[in-house]
Amino acid sequence: MKCRYHPDREARIVCQKMAMGYCQECLDQGVSCTDPTNYCKFRPQCIIHELSRERAKRERKAEPETASALA
Repeated sequence: MKCRYHPDREARIVCQKMAMGYCQECLDQGVSCTDPTNYCKFRPQCIIHELSRERAKRERKAEPETASALA
């Protein structure tokens, strides 16, 4: 399977619900779940969803530090 955004590259991870692949560069740049609000039976084992959650946690932690640096 090819990457959704880079058709010249092989997918490293595939969204099982949407049947879309993502290459390593997309994963490194922080690809997000394409349909995070609707039910997905694959979500408990979804790497894309877990990476999105971890990135969101890091961004929330960084917000107070950014706000105090601006003050």
